[in-house]
Amino acid sequence: MQALARGRKVEQWLGPKEISGDQLLRWVCIEKGSRPEYSVVLVEVYDDGGSILEQLPPLDVDEPEGKIVSFETKEEALGYVINELHGSEERFLREGEIQQEYEQYLRERNQ
Repeated sequence: MQALARGRKVEQWLGPKEISGDQLLRWVCIEKGSRPEYSVVLVEVYDDGGSILEQLPPLDVDEPEGKIVSFETKEEALGYVINELHGSEERFLREGEIQQEYEQYLRERNQ
């Protein structure tokens, strides 16, 4: 979480989830805003088998970049990810590394 403390975006792979018969893939990002607030972005996309995670079709076309929830403190943002989205404080990655997590998921899924 040092990256977040330095004002850098962090990401976490949440994995697949089935909703109404559709297979979705989910990840979350936390970033510090220009004001002293933290934004949590939940990204949900359809698992259509594509190789580039950020090019998969979004669940909500009105929010293609994800659902954003803002918090005043880093601790509140982390609490939301852990308690509401079932993330883990230990599994955050630096910005840009989420694609590697997706590729690992594809390898494991296709074994």
